[in-house]
Amino acid sequence: MIYAISDGESVKFGISQNPLSRMKELQTGNPATLRLIASCGKVSLAEPVAEALIHAVCRRSWLRGEWFTYAGRANEVAAFISAQSIAPMYHSLTNFLVDCVEEETTLPEAGIGRLAMVERWAWQNKPRQ
Repeated sequence: MIYAISDGESVKFGISQNPLSRMKELQTGNPATLRLIASCGKVSLAEPVAEALIHAVCRRSWLRGEWFTYAGRANEVAAFISAQSIAPMYHSLTNFLVDCVEEETTLPEAGIGRLAMVERWAWQNKPRQ
């Protein structure tokens, strides 16, 4: 499951089978109160690829590790993940993220090559730990 956890000023995007349990683990080392602001288990890309794509799309807000300033693109992604868990009729998280990628690079029109290029772009542009 993809999740977004925030302390109000920053947001962490990650993968967990149990996002609430993960939030409790993170709370131990964080002086600010954390909230699970979004989670979505309906992702069409493999979850590690989706996570890398989220990190790459939000890289301009990157703070450290998997934490990002809760503003700009990171805010949009968190809102979109939240909408996915509430209203699955919205287009998929994958399509939203691909749209974000298309704002920065040219992608093939369709097909396997398109998804492969999106995946490659995500791994190349993900913030380095």
